[in-house]
Amino acid sequence: MRLTVAVAFLSLVLAVCAWARPTYILCPIDGAQMSFDHQVGYDEHAVCWYSHWTYETGQDGLPARVKHQDHVNCDEQ
Repeated sequence: MRLTVAVAFLSLVLAVCAWARPTYILCPIDGAQMSFDHQVGYDEHAVCWYSHWTYETGQDGLPARVKHQDHVNCDEQ
């Protein structure tokens, strides 16, 4: 009985979390999938930040690891 209640509660929590913000967005720079990074603010003023790491050619011609970031209002998607 306790296991059933725990599983039901966990399912509810996961469903609410998934509904609260998009799981990923596409990077405006290279079109790659960006994962959720952090949230700033609450309610209708919440801003969700996303990021991903990639390699780009640096000024010296060598590959450099860079972080692409973007943000959206959490309730937009």
